[in-house]
Amino acid sequence: MTHPRKRAERWAQADLLAPLPSSATAARSPPALLQPVAPAVEPPPRAAQAELWCALYLPQLCLDAVLCADLVLRAEPERPVGVLDPEAGLPRLVAVNAAARALGVQAGMSLAAALATCPQLQARTRDRRQERLRLVALAEAALAFTPRVSLEPPDELLLELQGSLRLFGGLEVLAEQLRHSAWRLGLTARLAVAPTPRAALAGARGARGFCVQHEAQLAGQLAPLPIAVLRWPEAACARLQSMGVRTLGELLRLPR
Repeated sequence: MTHPRKRAERWAQADLLAPLPSSATAARSPPALLQPVAPAVEPPPRAAQAELWCALYLPQLCLDAVLCADLVLRAEPERPVGVLDPEAGLPRLVAVNAAARALGVQAGMSLAAALATCPQLQARTRDRRQERLRLVALAEAALAFTPRVSLEPPDELLLELQGSLRLFGGLEVLAEQLRHSAWRLGLTARLAVAPTPRAALAGARGARGFCVQHEAQLAGQLAPLPIAVLRWPEAACARLQSMGVRTLGELLRLPR
């Protein structure tokens, strides 16, 4: 079995810093053809155009999907609402709205404890089909800004924006239009930008306002983020934490 330090270091370099093919690029880019033997004299290769990836993370998609499907709850935001996941075993809340939080209800509570805290809580069952439909709808809206859009289920999108910046007036304007597109669909979106797709996803999960446009700055901006943003299996994260590795900076410093 591969030593956890070696495996973690290899994953970190490939997924976060190196612009290697990911699910986003592989879905849109055909495999490179085999090249013939180069002639003795050939023109210098053209520099590859840099990529800039934007991740849209929907941190409360399960709640937004329920509210979008229930017109009564959507029209009355003052009602406390909690979402139950039947696949999670015991009936526990996986998401609550602001009204429920104000009354002391928190995600992770059992249904019995939540109702004891807030008897008027409106409990709804998670609807994964609606979540998927909301994510696809946002992807379709994003196609108005770039043809390179990739679904990252269950709650994320990846967009390649380098070719769209000048067309839409720069990154700040484009990001605001993307947030507005999510808002129109009833979704709360967190946005992050980075030169590699996996780094953009990690930034969106871990920090608000994560925006890195140059690879030289990427390692420094990723360093303070917790390793949980990688969404590795809990066992892998627990083993790393037992070794004293709690942030991406500590992970990237592991020796080969």
